[in-house]
Amino acid sequence: MLSGRVFAAAASATSAVVVLRLVGRHLPRDEYGALMVALTVLGYMPMLDGGFRMFLNRELLRTSDTARRRWLAGFGQGLTTRLFSWALLAGPVLMLACWLGPAGRKAGLGLGFFMSLGLGGALTLSAGMQVQALVGVGKQGPMSVIQGVGSLVHLGVVAAGLWLGWGEWAFPAAVLAVAFIPWLAANALLRAGFPGMPWVDLEWGPERRAYWREHWPEAWPVCRMQVLIVVLLAMDGLMANWLLPEGGELTVFVLVLRVLGIARGVLTSFGEALWPQVAQGKAHGPDATRIVSAANAWLYGIGGGLMLGAAPAVLAWHVAPEWVAPPVWIGLLAARFVVVGVSSPVAYHLMGSGQFKTLARRVGLEVGAAALMGGLGGWLAGGTGLAAGMLASTAVGTSLPLFLDHGRHQGHHDGLGLFLGAWARALAGAVIAGVASHALVRSGWTGASSLAAAGIGATASLAAMASWAWFRGRRDASWARRVWSGL
Repeated sequence: MLSGRVFAAAASATSAVVVLRLVGRHLPRDEYGALMVALTVLGYMPMLDGGFRMFLNRELLRTSDTARRRWLAGFGQGLTTRLFSWALLAGPVLMLACWLGPAGRKAGLGLGFFMSLGLGGALTLSAGMQVQALVGVGKQGPMSVIQGVGSLVHLGVVAAGLWLGWGEWAFPAAVLAVAFIPWLAANALLRAGFPGMPWVDLEWGPERRAYWREHWPEAWPVCRMQVLIVVLLAMDGLMANWLLPEGGELTVFVLVLRVLGIARGVLTSFGEALWPQVAQGKAHGPDATRIVSAANAWLYGIGGGLMLGAAPAVLAWHVAPEWVAPPVWIGLLAARFVVVGVSSPVAYHLMGSGQFKTLARRVGLEVGAAALMGGLGGWLAGGTGLAAGMLASTAVGTSLPLFLDHGRHQGHHDGLGLFLGAWARALAGAVIAGVASHALVRSGWTGASSLAAAGIGATASLAAMASWAWFRGRRDASWARRVWSGL
């Protein structure tokens, strides 16, 4: 399972990084900003599954009866088919909002282009539900491989399309390809585990309707949480589309968001691996979350430090100097990236424990604060105000409150201690990585050498993490266990 997660994360990061370089050479800046906002929104659509996919996965992980597992899998297949019809409406509506924004209209991409992306988003939701269904049947490893292959297919189609002169239309083609291939592979694996399962299930008889009505109260908090998370994750890009009408401003703002999204996609592997273990009862107790939280905090801190220390030089070389955002924008957006990342393990633990109402309440508070603070800040101070408002809303909504909720759920009161420990590690990682990489950039490590500066900064911080953990670990353990225990 771990090797699959590593492959998926590496493939996703590689695809995204190479695509950044391609679009910097093939698309105008105005088009890039509007396009990335739309693609970011589409990327979150698979999360909108009505709350039942995560609920069904938890039920499948807890059930050993073969007949019951088959029925649950069949219900999920029927639900996927029904939600696809809903997504055929939701996808174009979301893309219409992107097209109507000042930056979207200025880019001149056309309504037909955005509608084609919306159709691709509907297919992506259906494919995402099929892939996520593999968690419930214990096939997380194959699921990760499918996700990794999908990332490589996306890169291949975009590269081929741009080379053939398709321009921006290479991206709708890539979205459609990445939706179809994972859907096909996930369906084949589900049919292997449950022979005879239909590829498309239109049945919605009395038994399934009764099950829906019975369990909808349990799935509704998950659905509400998913909707709020999607709104929150897409909000900064959508608000930038409306509040930063100058194409150049939108592009440099969205480029930072895209780079941080790539880093987040790699680093969330810890939490995504944790919640199924919690759901199966394999990771109860504070120790698993404490260790994952500690390692996660170091890594997110390193990521935030590198964004300030080396990312401007790397982006100037990898994309274009005129696409690099002002340092204050990078600093504020990187700070929000770290705040979200540090709290993600406790959020995943609460998710695996079924505390969806708690998560929905916290995320709902953050969405409200983001709409107020981010919108007002962006209106008054442009990109700086928008980034500052989003950072403040995150600190209010899901930073310390999630740690305290986790402590209460565990039956003890160490939420504040876990919070302070995580942030001490994150700040240490950020300072070491940021200072080391920035010093090298200032001394002349620019262009391709800026990548080496980033690597050395990350290595210095990781070495400090390992040294600290080594001295705190159990003296009678092997070196690897001492580092892990000492985190």
